[in-house]
Amino acid sequence: MTQAVSLVDVALSRRLERAEAHANRRFVESRARRVPELGAGWIEVGGAYALFDGVGSPLTQTFGLGVFEPVTPAILETLETFFTSRDSDTLHEVSPLADSSALALLAGASTVPGARGQGAQRALLATRLAFAGAQGCTMAMMGASPGSGSQRNAERSGFRIAYTRIKWHRAR
Repeated sequence: MTQAVSLVDVALSRRLERAEAHANRRFVESRARRVPELGAGWIEVGGAYALFDGVGSPLTQTFGLGVFEPVTPAILETLETFFTSRDSDTLHEVSPLADSSALALLAGASTVPGARGQGAQRALLATRLAFAGAQGCTMAMMGASPGSGSQRNAERSGFRIAYTRIKWHRAR
């Protein structure tokens, strides 16, 4: 009898993130030696690597944010300072297996069908946004089906569509 093996888990995500970060770090170190005026460099903060290879470079971003430890305001501050001090935007490419602290994700806000249309979801959104703001959060994210009441509630609460994606489901 064979045991099922999970192909994707946090341990694998950590290995993949670290491998990519390490390879890109080596490239940035090489650029720093060969083109010192570029100001290429890197730091490690909270297990994440922040790499700077010039403004607009695809390597100028973080790798591993939230995969090795929870993201704190101090970690974000250090990372953002690293990039802004180099006149660069701060870019994070985040693994879907990162700790939930890496996202200001508002999930679980659906309303049971019999209670819809009474303002419960909008009240929940308002409360969550106020709480997140009081904690220093400056960005929030939520998901909703296109054209749904949840999308309308999100837009009334100040959310804008960043992008859409499709979820496929096939019943057994």
